Amino acid sequence: MVGLNLQEMTREEKIAAMEALWADLSRTPELVESPQWHEEALARAEASVKEGTAQFRPLSEVKKRISEAIS
Repeated sequence: MVGLNLQEMTREEKIAAMEALWADLSRTPELVESPQWHEEALARAEASVKEGTAQFRPLSEVKKRISEAIS
């Protein structure tokens, strides 16, 4: 396994590494198995849409909330 010293990488280098990993993994999506919790979360979301109880927010608001949560 290749060792990465994450503490020495800049944020930009870390993002570039994640993008490279994702590009590699997405070449063979059939080999990337989704975890069971993901299927369950999607089923709950679909059910809430069908029931009319889903709440939608503008993407800009979601991005802002995520940014605030991680900073």
